[in-house]
Amino acid sequence: MAENQQPVLQKHFTANVPVPSKLCMEGSLTQNWKKFHRQWENYEVASRLNKEDAEYRCAVLLACIGEEGMEVYDGMQFNGGENKKDINVVLQKFQDFCVGSTHEAFETYKFHTRNQDSSESIEAYVAALRKLAKNCNFGEMEDRMLRDRIVVGVKSDVAREKLLEDSTLNFKKAVDVCRAYETSQQQLQVMSKDASVDRFTSSNKSGSRPTGKQRPHKSKSFQYTQTLPVPDSPIALVVGEPHLTTKKHVQPRTPSATNAPRWVIMRRSAVHPTSKQWKRKKELKLIWVLWLVK
Repeated sequence: MAENQQPVLQKHFTANVPVPSKLCMEGSLTQNWKKFHRQWENYEVASRLNKEDAEYRCAVLLACIGEEGMEVYDGMQFNGGENKKDINVVLQKFQDFCVGSTHEAFETYKFHTRNQDSSESIEAYVAALRKLAKNCNFGEMEDRMLRDRIVVGVKSDVAREKLLEDSTLNFKKAVDVCRAYETSQQQLQVMSKDASVDRFTSSNKSGSRPTGKQRPHKSKSFQYTQTLPVPDSPIALVVGEPHLTTKKHVQPRTPSATNAPRWVIMRRSAVHPTSKQWKRKKELKLIWVLWLVK
């Protein structure tokens, strides 16, 4: 009874395994076929389809490959000894059609001209090189060609210099050196940002300007005059500090119609003293300046 239930369980398990995606004929046909073939091999093992006969497997393959793949199959030429329903024969025909159309020289040219982009990480760059190398048929030389391409195509001159310093450099070491350099650059950027934030915060807490001289407090200045008749010689009385007692700061008196001498009392004008002069005594000094008027 167990033998009778085994095919049922096998079919039930097969139904639960997702079928491969159809073969895409757009873009790189070689890469599309390699992707489809890899999915097909996994599907055959997971669904136990590889236990079936070749004709049944071929029918399932053609059902999964899609309409465009069926058109390719219909156009295939089979010799007299080739069975068009044999899974192995059909897979080889698709292999020749999809991969045989690849120009190896052109694929090698694309590999050797592939440089790392300015915003591309070393991991993404290595993945792109590996993808290109699959179409170049490097064989056992693939790791060596990848190493040389990294040395030439890496975006940082500093990282390239580090790679050239190692005479025993291989592919794995080249990737490790570039990865370590990339990580150190990212850490330096984070540390530089943190240092800038600390400087900005400390300058705000101090409450003063980081550079430049502090300006002294500007006090309001005013000027007033008062005239008093004096019987003797005219004298101008100036109220202010010594540095303000120049001719341009003394208000000249205006003689009246009778040319009578007068006292002229003057408050210091709107002149802003320097911070050094503000340190002098705050008391006002009276300076008498003799002014002769004809």
